[in-house]
Amino acid sequence: MEDLTKGSLVRHLMKTTSFMLVTMVFQTLYFLVDLYWVGRLGKEAVAGVGVAGNLTFIVSGDPETLDRAEAVLRAIGPTIHYVGGGEQARTVKLAINLMIAGLAQLMSEALVLGEAAGVSKEDLLEVMGSSAAGAPFVKYKTGPLLDDDFSATFTTALMEKDIDLALAAADETGVELPVARQLKGLLHMAIEGGYGDDDFIALYLQLRNAATKEVVR
Repeated sequence: MEDLTKGSLVRHLMKTTSFMLVTMVFQTLYFLVDLYWVGRLGKEAVAGVGVAGNLTFIVSGDPETLDRAEAVLRAIGPTIHYVGGGEQARTVKLAINLMIAGLAQLMSEALVLGEAAGVSKEDLLEVMGSSAAGAPFVKYKTGPLLDDDFSATFTTALMEKDIDLALAAADETGVELPVARQLKGLLHMAIEGGYGDDDFIALYLQLRNAATKEVVR
């Protein structure tokens, strides 16, 4: 078997290209383009490199093609999850983003509720992070929320697009996703509120502003 760790990376990729591999490459490029648009000089840029260095591949397609390409992929990211022989990787990506969008909305609602009752955002996030609900996502978003930093790691508009794709996949397979349909509406409201290019955790800003307007009324 040819040693894919030697020679031109581009040549090896082109040589082993198949539908599955092209899908993975486009997924990687999608991620890197997103980092390019939102990256800034300084520690944010370093954080972007750190994220890229821990890139996880979700792979489906011909397993023999994966065997040939695995060394190249591991040179880009250390973790590879093989999820099936068809287009399952696309569905897994959408499923994960559906979960992340749901977490963002629930986290936003919890913050708005707590703050309305007089609990500081700092205290709320600290308790959330150490509780049974303290998923890695909660810890990851704590710093930006405390700093009111909504510069995008993944925009609200892009998250709405992925929820649209998840709903389309659900329609194709005949399953109901009632929470996803609610998330679609909430994300669209945030975009109409001017947060389309902000990080999708701006769902919190949309809720907080709506709550403020209600109090004023």
